Amino acid sequence: MTLSWLLILLGMFLLYLGAELLVRSAVQIALHFKVPKLVIGLTVVAFATSTPEALVSIFSQLKGAAGDIALGNVLGSNIANVGLVLGVYLMIRPCDVTHGMKWQKMPILFVVYLLLFLVMVGGKISRIEGIYLFLVLIFYNIFQYFFPPKKVELEEELKVHDEVKRPPVKITLPIFAAIGSAVLLILGTQALLDGALKVAEHFQISERVIAISVIAFGTSLPELATALVAAFRKEQEILVGTVVGSNIFNPLLIIPFATMINPIYFSQKMLLIDFPLMVAFTVLLWVLMVLGNNRLSRIDGSILLLSYVSYVTFLFFS
Repeated sequence: MTLSWLLILLGMFLLYLGAELLVRSAVQIALHFKVPKLVIGLTVVAFATSTPEALVSIFSQLKGAAGDIALGNVLGSNIANVGLVLGVYLMIRPCDVTHGMKWQKMPILFVVYLLLFLVMVGGKISRIEGIYLFLVLIFYNIFQYFFPPKKVELEEELKVHDEVKRPPVKITLPIFAAIGSAVLLILGTQALLDGALKVAEHFQISERVIAISVIAFGTSLPELATALVAAFRKEQEILVGTVVGSNIFNPLLIIPFATMINPIYFSQKMLLIDFPLMVAFTVLLWVLMVLGNNRLSRIDGSILLLSYVSYVTFLFFS
């Protein structure tokens, strides 16, 4: 059993390293080919940061594991992003929230959740439904391109990544780094999944619980690291935008890729308990934004973090 926990820790560490390396190398390659920073901020970084979640869901489908892992990873990561990542960030440093975040991005996130609910009804997400979600992602990116965030907000969001400064002198290094990141991500995914499934089997924990808690925590580590970096650099609103953007991308990117392998069959508890709680965390965040008069405080962060800890505790003892 000790080996299983070591596999989980190793998997988390490799996923963190792989995701960080992938973001840096992907941005450097994009800059080398003169891809506009707007596109980098809206697509390259977003896709790269969602890669750990995507790989876990894809590999779980390839292994023939229950669909609870593929879907639970998405729901759990979105909950962790709001409750854990944003909660930790705000407890270190309060931040301002723009009008566009409250009244543009948050409503889009609610629409995405509505679409996710519609495809979840019935206990199965088919390949066709996965394609529909992916088409929504394409439409969302087109919308973002033609109605982008303010230039100042975009520059602030990109500042958290040191690599967004100038294109590399040689393209070979970031290409090899991207290949290396892929290897790390694959190894990390395998280790995390193998360890988590063995722990679940040993303690007779459902795959739903292990996916929403342990696996989702592991795939959210890159976002948590970004939160800590942003907080200690005193950078404003970066993490809020990153969290909301990631939570929009996760269902629209990960579920379609997972359904390409196999349709996702999941337990009713996902629809009746976990999905509503994911929405509840998002509603809580939005209410805190509105009541806080365009500012999220340390108290707000403690509320989010305490809610997350309570939820995970409820998972294991329910």
